[in-house]
Amino acid sequence: MTLQGFRIDLELSQDQMAKEIGVCKSYYSKIESGFQNPSFEFLKKLKMRFPKVNIDEMFFKNKTSKEAQSLMTFV
Repeated sequence: MTLQGFRIDLELSQDQMAKEIGVCKSYYSKIESGFQNPSFEFLKKLKMRFPKVNIDEMFFKNKTSKEAQSLMTFV
Protein backbone atom coordinates (compact mmCIF):
# COMPACT_ATOMS: atom_id res chain seq x y z
CA MET A 1 0.00 0.00 0.00
CA THR A 2 1.21 3.48 -0.80
CA LEU A 3 1.23 6.41 1.59
CA GLN A 4 -1.57 7.99 -0.42
CA GLY A 5 -3.62 4.78 -0.36
CA PHE A 6 -3.12 4.48 3.39
CA ARG A 7 -4.29 8.06 3.91
CA ILE A 8 -7.31 7.59 1.67
CA ASP A 9 -8.26 4.40 3.51
CA LEU A 10 -8.24 6.45 6.71
CA GLU A 11 -10.48 9.02 5.00
CA LEU A 12 -8.09 11.84 5.85
CA SER A 13 -7.05 14.86 3.80
CA GLN A 14 -3.36 15.55 3.31
CA ASP A 15 -3.63 18.34 5.86
CA GLN A 16 -5.28 16.04 8.42
CA MET A 17 -2.71 13.28 7.81
CA ALA A 18 0.16 15.73 8.19
CA LYS A 19 -1.27 16.89 11.53
CA GLU A 20 -1.72 13.29 12.69
CA ILE A 21 1.94 12.57 11.96
CA GLY A 22 3.21 15.91 13.20
CA VAL A 23 4.68 17.39 10.02
CA CYS A 24 3.72 20.36 7.86
CA LYS A 25 1.31 19.78 5.00
CA SER A 26 3.73 20.90 2.28
CA TYR A 27 6.38 18.41 3.45
CA TYR A 28 3.81 15.62 3.69
CA SER A 29 2.50 16.43 0.21
CA LYS A 30 6.00 16.26 -1.30
CA ILE A 31 6.58 12.84 0.23
CA GLU A 32 3.20 11.49 -0.84
CA SER A 33 3.72 12.70 -4.40
CA GLY A 34 7.23 11.22 -4.56
CA PHE A 35 8.83 14.63 -5.04
CA GLN A 36 10.83 14.19 -1.84
CA ASN A 37 12.09 11.13 0.01
CA PRO A 38 10.91 10.65 3.59
CA SER A 39 13.39 11.50 6.32
CA PHE A 40 14.13 9.13 9.17
CA GLU A 41 12.19 11.50 11.45
CA PHE A 42 9.16 11.33 9.16
CA LEU A 43 9.25 7.52 9.12
CA LYS A 44 9.64 7.46 12.89
CA LYS A 45 6.68 9.80 13.41
CA LEU A 46 4.54 7.80 10.97
CA LYS A 47 5.37 4.54 12.76
CA MET A 48 4.76 6.04 16.20
CA ARG A 49 1.34 7.36 15.18
CA PHE A 50 0.37 4.28 13.17
CA PRO A 51 2.27 1.34 14.75
CA LYS A 52 0.81 -1.28 12.43
CA VAL A 53 1.95 0.45 9.24
CA ASN A 54 4.56 -1.52 7.28
CA ILE A 55 7.26 1.02 6.39
CA ASP A 56 9.15 -1.40 4.15
CA GLU A 57 6.08 -2.23 2.11
CA MET A 58 4.91 1.38 1.92
CA PHE A 59 8.18 2.94 0.84
CA PHE A 60 10.41 0.19 -0.54
CA LYS A 61 8.17 -2.40 -2.19
CA ASN A 62 7.80 -2.15 -5.97
CA LYS A 63 10.75 0.20 -6.23
CA THR A 64 13.54 -0.43 -8.67
CA SER A 65 16.82 -1.20 -6.99
CA LYS A 66 18.12 2.27 -7.88
CA GLU A 67 15.06 3.97 -6.33
CA ALA A 68 15.27 1.79 -3.24
CA GLN A 69 18.98 2.52 -2.86
CA SER A 70 18.27 6.25 -3.15
CA LEU A 71 15.65 6.03 -0.42
CA MET A 72 17.92 3.97 1.81
CA THR A 73 20.48 6.76 1.88
CA PHE A 74 17.88 8.92 3.66
CA VAL A 75 16.69 6.28 6.10
